[in-house]
Amino acid sequence: MKDVLTKALQKDLNVAVYANPSDTTKFAYGKLLCTDNENFAMYLISPDGEYDGILVQEIAAIQYLEISERYDRKINTLCARHSMPEVRIPAAAEDVKTDVLLYAKAAGKIVAIEVNSSGLDDLTGCVEKVEGNICKIKQVDPFGNEDGIAFADINRITQISCDSLNEQRILYLYAQKQKQAE
Repeated sequence: MKDVLTKALQKDLNVAVYANPSDTTKFAYGKLLCTDNENFAMYLISPDGEYDGILVQEIAAIQYLEISERYDRKINTLCARHSMPEVRIPAAAEDVKTDVLLYAKAAGKIVAIEVNSSGLDDLTGCVEKVEGNICKIKQVDPFGNEDGIAFADINRITQISCDSLNEQRILYLYAQKQKQAE
């Protein structure tokens, strides 16, 4: 599957990634940003043609991948109604997870992290530091409140969602709380 991802990345194709074995109708759609030997990162586009953040997943989690010109034309038409932010992550990634965590830190984005294939957002918040294999997260709850500090072993992270519509909502609430505290 890595070879297929690499070719799609080189050709700048939008892809649908099916990675939910319990519901094979669900997929993530967008443009591949980078890949390494174990993981890939995608610029996600919602079914309404809106930017929906960055997704990092393990290549091994992919059930199948689809490239559809018809769906692509539909989404491109819908994208024209929205402003699509530019995301700069090196396509030649040494470590996709680390690169996306560093991007989130530099850009001030909220991340939601799954650990050990739990199926949950185990940690949500702002990346404060990435050093070696450890990522320090200032946790933020769904209401925008600070909720302690967490340290994650990057090797145990199985999925990262960065700046999705959900994380954008949390970031907005968090920023409002910060303004009120000033």
